[in-house]
Formats: sequence, C-alpha cells, structure tokens
Amino acid sequence: MDDVFLFSETPPPADEDCVLIEVPCDCETREQLFDAFRSTLGLPEYFGGNWDAFSDSLRDLSWVPERTIVLLHRGRPLRDDNQFRIYLLVLKNCVQDWKEGEEHRLIAVFPATLRDVVRLLMG
Repeated sequence: MDDVFLFSETPPPADEDCVLIEVPCDCETREQLFDAFRSTLGLPEYFGGNWDAFSDSLRDLSWVPERTIVLLHRGRPLRDDNQFRIYLLVLKNCVQDWKEGEEHRLIAVFPATLRDVVRLLMG
C-alpha cells in the first residue's frame, strides 16, 4: 500500500497547481462521504451517488482546474469495515489509473496511525 497511498500526518508540499481536499473523518455512511466530496471537490451534477459513479468521477476530474488533487485524511471515514474497504479499493484504483504526464494526478494521504488498518482491510 505504501506505493499507492501516502501515510503521513501532513500533506505533501503543494504548489499553485494543487488542490488539497480534506476528507472529513466524521462521515459514518457512504452517503455522508459522497456529500462531503460533493461540497469539497464539487462532484459533477451527473454524479450518480454510488461507488461506480464515485470511481468514474475520480478518474475524470475534468471540472478541477488544478492538476494535482490531494485527498487528505486526518482520520478514518466510514466506520463500517466493508464500506471503508470499498472506499480504499476505489481510491487505490483511481490513484493507479492516473499515469505520469496525464491531465491530473490523484494522491491519497492517510495518517500513519491508519497504516495497519488499511493494510489489513486491503488484504
């Protein structure tokens, strides 16, 4: 997981071509998490409110003018292990989908205290 997610208490250095999205850790349900992303990342109107649509949105990002999008987690969203696992898998696939030199780059940062939980849930 270390090559997909960053585990740090602070985000990587940002420049003018970077937007930092702080993912609230008090989102207990998938719907609350999606609402948070709607307000912070400005998910498009066509966002369908399910995991597939969330994945599609994170693989598009055409509405975001900055090239680098950093998703900063200061804690764990989604208390349900299964939902958190799905979220992690979606993030992993979306982070890996963006290749060097493409229009956008997605970075997911989790606190070091979540490293073992993320590894366990990702199997």
